[in-house]
Amino acid sequence: MNMVMLKGEKERLIDRFNGLKTIDEKFNFWMTELKRPYYLWASIVYSEIEPFIIHPKNPRETELINAKCIELYIDRAERISPKKRVLILENLREVFLEKYKSAKNRLKLIAVEKVNIEKIKEENKQNRFPFLFQERLFDKAFNDFYINNIIPNLSDKVNEIEELISINNGYILAQYSLWIDELLKKPYLAKGQELTHIQQMLILDYLDIGKDIQNNNKKADIYASLIRRDWETTRQYFSKLNSERTPQNLNIILEYFKKAGLSEKMKLVQKELDRK
Repeated sequence: MNMVMLKGEKERLIDRFNGLKTIDEKFNFWMTELKRPYYLWASIVYSEIEPFIIHPKNPRETELINAKCIELYIDRAERISPKKRVLILENLREVFLEKYKSAKNRLKLIAVEKVNIEKIKEENKQNRFPFLFQERLFDKAFNDFYINNIIPNLSDKVNEIEELISINNGYILAQYSLWIDELLKKPYLAKGQELTHIQQMLILDYLDIGKDIQNNNKKADIYASLIRRDWETTRQYFSKLNSERTPQNLNIILEYFKKAGLSEKMKLVQKELDRK
C-alpha cells in the first residue's frame, strides 16, 4: 500500500507528529491526518511512513499499541467485513449460553461444543491464516494458555495485525475451551457464568472496589484480575459503565445481590432502577 504526499506537506505532518505525547494522540493522528488506521503500518511502504511509526517507550506502551491495533481492527475492518476474523470471548459465551438455556440435554450440548471448538481451530488454520507463521502463533497462544495458563506476552514487540489476530484467536479459543471443560465437569456453573463483562464490572463498582483509584489503568489491573477478563477491554469499559446501567443490567445485578444477601447494595440498585 502506497501513501504518497508532497515534500512540504510531509514535513508539516512530521512536525505535528513529533509534538504529540500520548499513544492515543498518535493513533488519532494516523486516522485524521494520514487517513489510515495504525494497524495497517506494516502494509505501507516503510520509507513513506518511517517518521510516523509509533515507538513505545516501555513494555506497557508496547502492549497498549498492540491492544489498540486489534481493537481498532475490530471496530473498523470487522464492522464492514462479511466474514469476521477476530474471536471475542464474550461473543462465544453468549452464543453458547443462548443455546444452553433451551437445551433439553445440556451435557450433550457441551460435548458437541467441544467438537465445534476443534472445527473453529481448523477454520482458523485453513481459512483465516494462510501462512505457516500465523498457524504457529495461533497454536502457541492456544497451547500456552490451555495447557500452562500462560497469557500471550504482547509487551515484547509491536506486532503486525495478522500476527495479532493469530495470537488473539489462539488465546481466546483456549479460554473458551477451558470454560467449556469446566461446564462439562460441572454443568450447573453455567448459570453463574451468564454475567457479562460489563455486569461483572458494575458489580465490582457497586461493591466500591477501586473506589479511591482515579486512574483507569490501575483500576483495570484490579478488575481484570478479579473477574479474569482481558486488561485492555476492561480499561475501555470503564468509560461505558454509566451508560450500561440499563434496567436489564440493573435487574440482573439486583438478583445477584439478593442471592448474596447484600441488602444495602440491593437498596442502591433498586433506587437507581426506580429513577429509570
